[in-house]
Amino acid sequence: MLQAARQLVEQTLHCAAQDTGGGRRPDREQQLAFLVGLPGVWILAATLYHYLGSLAERNRYISKYAELSPYFTQEIIFPQGSDELFIGRAGYLCGLYELRQITGEQIACKEVLFRQPDCHPSTLPV
Repeated sequence: MLQAARQLVEQTLHCAAQDTGGGRRPDREQQLAFLVGLPGVWILAATLYHYLGSLAERNRYISKYAELSPYFTQEIIFPQGSDELFIGRAGYLCGLYELRQITGEQIACKEVLFRQPDCHPSTLPV
């Protein structure tokens, strides 16, 4: 079953690479969207490679995901909504949580997590 999943994930990664290759740059939504963009593919790949025991490949996609964190510290990421699950901060944080649940490792440092607008512990209701 995992090998069949591997084929599907690798085909998806190949298609994603073709979409971004050839001089074409993905739009901002494609680059940052959790469920409808490249980050969702990277989380899926990291998860699969984790369960296959391919830690080098797993870490490659975890690193790609973690490198996106500076984009999510901005107040406005997308004009249509910056805190949405599909394309915004909520999705990115959900992805970090999922990766931590799977790997048992902290993917982003606390400074990055708490720099998120309205996510700092001092802003939470008591």
